[in-house]
Amino acid sequence: MFGLPELDQALGGGLPRHSSTLLTGSTGAGKTLTALHFATAGAQAGERSVFVSFTEAPSMLVARAKNVGLDMGRVIESGALVFRYFPPCEIDPDEALDECLKLVEEHRAARLVIDGIGEIEHSIHDPDRLVRLMPALAFKLRSAGVTTLVIKQVPRFVGLDVDFSSTPFAVTAENLLLLRQLELDGVMRRWVSVLKMRDSGFDSAVREFEITARGLRVMSQVRPSGALSGSARQ
Repeated sequence: MFGLPELDQALGGGLPRHSSTLLTGSTGAGKTLTALHFATAGAQAGERSVFVSFTEAPSMLVARAKNVGLDMGRVIESGALVFRYFPPCEIDPDEALDECLKLVEEHRAARLVIDGIGEIEHSIHDPDRLVRLMPALAFKLRSAGVTTLVIKQVPRFVGLDVDFSSTPFAVTAENLLLLRQLELDGVMRRWVSVLKMRDSGFDSAVREFEITARGLRVMSQVRPSGALSGSARQ
């Protein structure tokens, strides 16, 4: 579970155990904060979690979470939540992914978040190798009993076409969540939708969510017309 009741309800109770999920969206949509909730909720429930970031240092992530009311101090101090940061300029894809697997094994983690899989993809110049690598990574994590959440930033979507077939992990992942920022009535708002969940029932309704100093709040049963097309209307 994410610890966000309406989102967990839309997912049929949360992400299926031992599955892989791609959480994608444009800059500022709320991907990292949503993933921090996922890792923290797991740690609080007794599931050790590892959060690997290719975009921000742990101190920045902890501070951002605290700004929206998510205090991770206790689970970090207890060792239930572990961070690992790879600066983008220093990425060796093989070493980085090996380190992810080692961290999962060393900490007996049940949850893994990889924030910034696009940095790994950009560092691999052989398309065939990239296509083989992502399924292999997902298989190893699934076999180890890990529930994996992978974040990828994508350009802002315009129009009706929402196609992730060119993103290797999207093809591999059992589940696909999309976060978007769209204008409605002159105000930029955030929307979350579940696009795919294999072997599990889910609610396909597009839901609005807010990020405030009091935390993340996913709205219940909000169905704006045209939200995925980029032309939301009440």
